[in-house]
Amino acid sequence: KGKPDGRGFSDLAMALGFSGYARASGEARWRDAAKETLLKVVRLYDLPDYYPAVGREYLGPKAALFPGARVLAVWLRIIGTAASIVEDASDPEVRDVLDRSTAAVLDRHHNPDHGLTNEFLAHDLSRPANVYSRLVHTGNAIETHRTLLSEAVRTRNRGLFDTAAARFRVHVEAAWDTVFGGVYRCLYDVERNVWDLAKELRAQEETLSGALIIIEHTGETWAKDLFGRTY
Repeated sequence: KGKPDGRGFSDLAMALGFSGYARASGEARWRDAAKETLLKVVRLYDLPDYYPAVGREYLGPKAALFPGARVLAVWLRIIGTAASIVEDASDPEVRDVLDRSTAAVLDRHHNPDHGLTNEFLAHDLSRPANVYSRLVHTGNAIETHRTLLSEAVRTRNRGLFDTAAARFRVHVEAAWDTVFGGVYRCLYDVERNVWDLAKELRAQEETLSGALIIIEHTGETWAKDLFGRTY
């Protein structure tokens, strides 16, 4: 028997499944289950001692503990799950979660000093004064902004679409391997330009998906070129 997922990712995946089944079956009880599971994870995430070992999944087992961290990968999954729930039924409580999570990504994780989106913030959404302040997980940032592009299309929010498209492009270009092609997964230290040179498939797929959304709704030449290079 394995240990429970302290991050809440498994529960969020389950909530997303409940939401999809509610949509397919028309049974509201599954949407209620999705909402209940989502809000349970949000309560967990809001604890000041939330998952202290989260940084070790990025920097290895010797990385400093970081209890209560705000993590881009968590907001990403909360946004996707909350958007799925409110797509079928208006729910002010879930809508508040979605709006709060989107604002955290756009207004707080975005770092104007270098134009990229930091993976980690302190619990109060301030910038940590340690190695975590310099970490940009480009794979997560690309997927997050692709998710926000999808949400902007769903809600017909052109301002959100334009912001997400611009930041999606910045992260893809920063992570692009100009020699062999494709995007790198993670920038460990933005100030020293230290990269994880892995190219996980997810990051390439999210690059393709984001480019397609932008092509469909704007026809931008750069997005067409990006899709072609990535494919």
